[in-house]
Amino acid sequence: MDPTPLLDLLGRARDGDHQAAADLLRDYESHIHLILKRRLASSAATQLFVGGVYEVVADLAKAEAAYRQALILQPGAPLAIARLAALLRGNLPSADRAALALSLADPHLDQNQRAQLLFAQAQVLDATGDYARAANCLREANALRLESNQGDGEYSAGEHERFVDRLIRVFDRDFFGKLSGEPVADYRPVFVFGLPRSGTSLIEQILASHSRIHGAGELFLAQRSFEAIPEKLGRPGAPIDCVSQLDSSVLACLASHYMAELDRLNPDQRDRIVDKMPDNYLYLGLLSAMFPRGIFIHCRRDLRDTAVSCWMTDFSSIRWASSAQQIAARLRDHRRLMDHWRKVIPTPIHEVDYEQVVRDTERVARRLVSACAVDWEPGCLEFHRNRRPVQSASVTQVREPIHRRSVARWKNYEQPLAELFAAIREPQCDSKVPLPATTRSGSPPCYNVAAWR
Repeated sequence: MDPTPLLDLLGRARDGDHQAAADLLRDYESHIHLILKRRLASSAATQLFVGGVYEVVADLAKAEAAYRQALILQPGAPLAIARLAALLRGNLPSADRAALALSLADPHLDQNQRAQLLFAQAQVLDATGDYARAANCLREANALRLESNQGDGEYSAGEHERFVDRLIRVFDRDFFGKLSGEPVADYRPVFVFGLPRSGTSLIEQILASHSRIHGAGELFLAQRSFEAIPEKLGRPGAPIDCVSQLDSSVLACLASHYMAELDRLNPDQRDRIVDKMPDNYLYLGLLSAMFPRGIFIHCRRDLRDTAVSCWMTDFSSIRWASSAQQIAARLRDHRRLMDHWRKVIPTPIHEVDYEQVVRDTERVARRLVSACAVDWEPGCLEFHRNRRPVQSASVTQVREPIHRRSVARWKNYEQPLAELFAAIREPQCDSKVPLPATTRSGSPPCYNVAAWR
């Protein structure tokens, strides 16, 4: 039996091309299952790969089955237990909880294995209301992650602060005032951005449930465009040092390359395509200059809930989320940069609050669909039934109907994270004053709508 479809599937999953992996799984599912059963039944690693792909494409029952098969093939495998616990959370059966506790008691675990198990254990404890024990697990898990991240690639809050300072200096009103020219085409990309865990995946899922909008997931195109500035200008130096030399022709060139990649990711040629990279808020100045008629959607959430969710998530690439001090610094830098963008960029920013989405989903969804200049479709309210691939920490949450469980979640961790909450407090905010749906230059600087009690 030809193993090529399975090998392609595993390769696509490994490389992060989850749309292609999902297409392979859809087109060759029966064939792949036969290979797994006949030729690779003894490979726990393969079962873990396939389980991960099933999570991405929203077949959570098959994901669970794959993780359980991995445990049969390799009893006590830490990664399989952690994946299963993180998937089922409060629904994890008692026998699996016992297996999780037994695995955590293994003195031979390495740092990475122990951290994965602790994060998973915290998710189970949080879902069952045992917040004190969850907090203890998270303290240790994040400490292990911080320790393992020391050395090459270690995150520097000071370096990021200086980068934000320079963004604010170079992307000023004068920069936008000297630009002229039209966007590359009438086709308008949709940028959904904000802090991690602020609701970006949910907003993308709502929009991508529209027949004329394609959700492309988390793309690195904005960062790559920014890093390509020196090359396009034909001069040496760091990208930030070259921003002042940008003109309409270079911006058009950057935008053309960006659009070519978006078109490649939009096989059905839908009218709008969503680039849902949370960190695109860092490149908002460049994106606004490249796409003056682009659609920019900023996702906001009570900063305390955002901070808690970051602290609880075992991110693969967000190193600042393992430290309360670094979380606070990152959130403060995000706040002041967004304050700056509202003052200087001419493109409207559509603000959407997670709490408003939970409270009145249809009203918010209708407003966002209207911002994308397409007609309303009721399917946007059935976003949890959409089986499009989702590769983010919110992969399971966007498969559920709207609920309020994550609103004011910070109260469960008020004591262990008291210093973090104090560091991000916004005493100037008045939660009784609603923010406008869309803001332009001159908007009020406070955008955290949570009341500080």
